[in-house]
Amino acid sequence: MYEFMGKKGQTYKIKLNYNCPADQKSGEGKGSCGGSDNKSSDKFDEISHAKGVLAARDLAGSEMGPNQKQVNEATKTLQKNSVIPSNYKIRGNSTEIEKIYTNKPPVIGDIFEMKDGTTAEVIKMYDTPVGNVAIDINIIGKKSGRISTVYLKTKKNW
Repeated sequence: MYEFMGKKGQTYKIKLNYNCPADQKSGEGKGSCGGSDNKSSDKFDEISHAKGVLAARDLAGSEMGPNQKQVNEATKTLQKNSVIPSNYKIRGNSTEIEKIYTNKPPVIGDIFEMKDGTTAEVIKMYDTPVGNVAIDINIIGKKSGRISTVYLKTKKNW
């Protein structure tokens, strides 16, 4: 066990791998003590890498930075993990919006493009008293100026 001081008067304890009982080891190296499955770590690494690709593009520009395929893959990764907004083409009903958010959380700025040319953007998210999530969307286009609320039937399970 390794101890170090952090905030004033608070001691942190870190279980080092060599102090790990044999029945708790799940392999060698970092994260092998306590039966870590590394799934959350892998997702974090994937998101961090994608953010790095986009940051490199912004800093280096198109000539020196990552190629367009790398940028597209990074953008898709961040959209899939609800880090940056996504664009969705839908027919135009709230049932389709609910399906989109069954397995991933909404992001402020998500855009819905409907067949009739109307566009809607997620502008606010909040919890309802029964534990569901509601999103306010701003309607842009033919029916512009309206704000509509979509109540997601699924509880937050993302």
